[in-house]
Parts: sequence; C-alpha cells; structure tokens
Amino acid sequence: MRECRFGVVGLGMMGKEFASAASRWVHLQEDIPAPKIVGVSSATEKSLEWFRRSVPGIKAFTTEYRQLLAREDIDAVYIATPHNLHRGMCLDVLRAGKHLICEKPFGIDAEANRAIVEEARKHPELLVRCASQMIFLPGARMVLEWFRERRFGRILQIKMGFKHSSDINPLKPINWKRRVETNGEYGVMGDLAPHILLMALRAGVEVEQVYADLRNIVHTRPGPDGQMVPCDTWDNALLLTRAHWGEDEFPMEVEVSRIAPGSPNDWFIEVYGMQGSIRYSTEDANAVYAAEIRGVEQVWTKYEVGYTPVYRTVTGPLGTFGFSDAILQMWAAYLDQWQRNTPKESCMTPEEARRCHEILTAALISQREGRIVRL
Repeated sequence: MRECRFGVVGLGMMGKEFASAASRWVHLQEDIPAPKIVGVSSATEKSLEWFRRSVPGIKAFTTEYRQLLAREDIDAVYIATPHNLHRGMCLDVLRAGKHLICEKPFGIDAEANRAIVEEARKHPELLVRCASQMIFLPGARMVLEWFRERRFGRILQIKMGFKHSSDINPLKPINWKRRVETNGEYGVMGDLAPHILLMALRAGVEVEQVYADLRNIVHTRPGPDGQMVPCDTWDNALLLTRAHWGEDEFPMEVEVSRIAPGSPNDWFIEVYGMQGSIRYSTEDANAVYAAEIRGVEQVWTKYEVGYTPVYRTVTGPLGTFGFSDAILQMWAAYLDQWQRNTPKESCMTPEEARRCHEILTAALISQREGRIVRL
C-alpha cells in the first residue's frame, strides 16, 4: 500500500487534531497505512507556526490553498475551515482530482451542500466523506448494534442531542461560529446536529416532518477591539420530529445547545422500545444503560463498554475511550476505505450529509413560519 499524502486546509482545532492523530498512528494495531501531511494552508501566517514547530516532514506552508491542489505529491485534502468556505474549496479539491474529507456540515447551507454532493457524484474514483467522529464512540457502537440486531421491538420514542456550555459566558469574545456570514443560518445546528443525526441516519431512521424552536440567547459579544458586536446565530435548538424505522412511526427529539447549564459537553441518545430500551451519554462515557422487557418486568442493566474501538489499538479493554480516540478511529476508517475499501464503519457519506441538510433546512423554515414542515 502506498503512502496517503495529505494537504490540510484550515489549521484550527480540528486541523491540529488530525495532525495529532497522524502522529499517533503507531497506536493502531491494524494494517492501515498512515496519513502523511505534506502541505498545510491557512489564511494567516500565525496559524502556520504551530505546524512548523510541531509536525515534522511538512514540505509546503502556504496561505493560498490552491497551491496545495497543484502539488503532485498530495493525494487527498482535509478541509477544516469555516462553513462559508466549504463549497468553493470542496469543488476545487474535487476538480483537482484529490480525495476529500471535509468538516461538517459539508457546506454552509443546503444549496452549497447540493453543489458539493453533485460534484462528488461526477468523481466516483475519489473518496469523499464528511468528518464526524462521535459515531466511533464505543457506547454509540453498542446503540447501533441494538438497531442492527432489532432488539428494541417496536420503537416508541427516540431522544438525542449534543449539549455543551461553550457560550454560557456572555462576555466570551465573538468568533466565526457566532456569525451567520461565516457559520451560516443554521447556527448551532450546523455545528453540532450532524454529529447526532448521523446516528439516526446510520441506524436507518427516516425523518418525515420537523417542528423547530430555535433560540438566539446572547445577541452581542465583545469584538476584537472589545466593543460589543452582533452575535446573530442560533445558540440553542430543539427539533421535534416525526420519524419512522421500518414500519414503526414515533416522535424523535433532537436537542443541540451551546448554552446548556449543567452540561459541559454531553452527547447522548435514548431509544425506547416495546421489547428493549437503551441510553448512552458521554457524561458517563464508559457506560451504556439498557433494559429488556420480560413480561411486566423492566430490568435496567449497566454495561461497562470499556475501551472497545472499531479498529484495534495498543490500549486494552480496561482503558477509557476519549475524544482523541474517536478522532483516531474516524481517520482509520477513512484510510481503510481509501486504501483497502473494507471499512468496518464508514465516515459520514455525502448522501448522509445531504439528508442532515434537509432536516436542518426544514428546521429553519419551521422557525421562520411557525409551522410543521414535511420533508
């Protein structure tokens, strides 16, 4: 298997997370070729400095990402930029004949996403995926196994969400995620909802209709000079949907929040069925709670999932799985599919990203018009 040579565009937290995962590839105990970062690009010289100091072997440092696309020694590009840049950059990458993985939401809005997905269809020879690591958490894997084994019986309700408190301080300075121009009208939904919606989509759940309650709680934040500037994105969102799984029809709640008192960082899913139910939350990341109905008895059991990754690693089952482990597993899945075409679990596909946009666009219409929107 040949080298997997990458360019990275966007050098914030997720760009650094990729560099960290690539440097820890020896942690994987499977025959998956390691990614090699050949070139990096950022809009500012300051962002390039960390990569100069921390990542040996990089050949190209540039503030013009198209210079990476012109290089013959780069085969794939990871885009981790603000959402408003996704469309143009993704189209350029695909037209340059490079494999692509782009951060969610895979386009600032449905129109941008549609353009990316349509261009990807023209290049079946390229591996195109959207980055979302949460599905690789061991607890999430167990929930998906229950879906695949049909252990719920008739599903009555699903609750899921991603809540954190990153913006609970109203004096936190403004950044690109708090501006519609760069983050998009989805607000918190574009940032967090794909991580949890992927679980439902991967399990085979179909959303039929959406009613949304979106909240912009903090309207201004300090700008670069300390003066207050508009903060115009949605902070919190609650989507009440009607969904179905096979012949089962049921309500499904989707909650995403940047201002969630008491929840520093909680990704959760709960599924309630006539024969079995399951609950998982990253607030107790090593445990899954499941119940099986035995006549009139409902017995809840706590399962310690331990360190049980999709791709084997040096860490044994008694370890505790974390965020950086999920990142490493996501990249292993991408490289596995690219080089061996035998992934044990796929990263988010362009079609799954398109369906996320469909749901989020319906939520915007629902909020704007105060009505239920059918998909």
